[in-house]
Amino acid sequence: MSKKRILLYTRPITPPWDEASKNLAYDIATNISKNQFRVSLLTPQKSAFNQKLVKEYPHIKPEEIYRSANLDFKEKFQLLSRLFRPKLKTDLIHFLFTPRSITSFLIRSRLRFSKVKTLQTVATLSKKNLESTRKLNKILFADLIIVQSKNTFRQLKDKSIQKIKLIYPGINFKKYKPTQKDPGTLKKLKLKKTDFVVLYTGEYTRLKATDDILEALRILFKNYPNVDNLKLIFACRIKSKKDRVKKTAVIKTLKKESLFSKVIFLDVFDPMEKLYNLSDLNIFPVREMAGKFDIPLTLVESMACGKPIIVSRLRNLKELVGNNVRGLTCKKECPRDLAQKIHLLKTDKKLYNKIAESALIFVKSNFDIKEKAQEYNNIYKDLTK
Repeated sequence: MSKKRILLYTRPITPPWDEASKNLAYDIATNISKNQFRVSLLTPQKSAFNQKLVKEYPHIKPEEIYRSANLDFKEKFQLLSRLFRPKLKTDLIHFLFTPRSITSFLIRSRLRFSKVKTLQTVATLSKKNLESTRKLNKILFADLIIVQSKNTFRQLKDKSIQKIKLIYPGINFKKYKPTQKDPGTLKKLKLKKTDFVVLYTGEYTRLKATDDILEALRILFKNYPNVDNLKLIFACRIKSKKDRVKKTAVIKTLKKESLFSKVIFLDVFDPMEKLYNLSDLNIFPVREMAGKFDIPLTLVESMACGKPIIVSRLRNLKELVGNNVRGLTCKKECPRDLAQKIHLLKTDKKLYNKIAESALIFVKSNFDIKEKAQEYNNIYKDLTK
């Protein structure tokens, strides 16, 4: 029996692993049955990564369609061109990206009379798309739709969308696990082992959390005792001109208020697991998700490293922490509540340990990438019978 051919339709697959959908595509490809499937991954041209990939995973075929690792307009055209080849030469296409109506229209048109099976993993859906069944049907075109949160699953069910399944995203527990604070990283970031490090791995502008975090920092150092050793890390990539301007304004404000020494700025950091284990707490007090994936993996990865999290009271984030069992929630747009929750976890060691333990148990039970890959393996098998 010949192997079924699977095409993972994604942004360029290549390190660094800084984007959740391509991470998932890579993890699925490297963990599914080598005897049942031959997998095509879309990669940049002339990449040393391609040679290593083929050597380690003979069942994976890199398709070098991209000219760079960045998904700009030219690369999006290359991605679309791959779909419009006269012969697709695959049994199933797995789409891993946030859908847009025009993109979905083009894909639906191309595959209307094709025997190729389709699967969509939808990491998030906008409020606009969730307004009606009609809007959802414009963007959800596949034979089966995978969503990554219970909240989105329920919303689609309420809109009478059929053929949907919930699969949480997965992470590698060999990589993300509790370890001691790395001495080299402490030295690099000029931190002490006794510092209480608060990490924010969001964005400067889109999620609208930066101002609330700054105000919470002011409140902590003005009104709370035992915070002299508190440090804050902004681990946020610069994604736009607005981000760059915001970061500059934040630095200026911190210097003016004599708080600059309390904050560290990291545009990129590798490996992230060292940063998670260096930190004591990961916060995500966003006012809105604004296209962010339903389940931000930076939070899951922190939890897997045995770190509590604090999130704003948005449905998908509350799903992750439960009823203040696996993390704490703070009121949206309320820096004072955020400051109080940070101080609580800093000073109440018993509560800190209890939440950290519950978080670790939860993610190990629900986010194991090997188990998630096996679920996708079974779906591929069912769809390509």
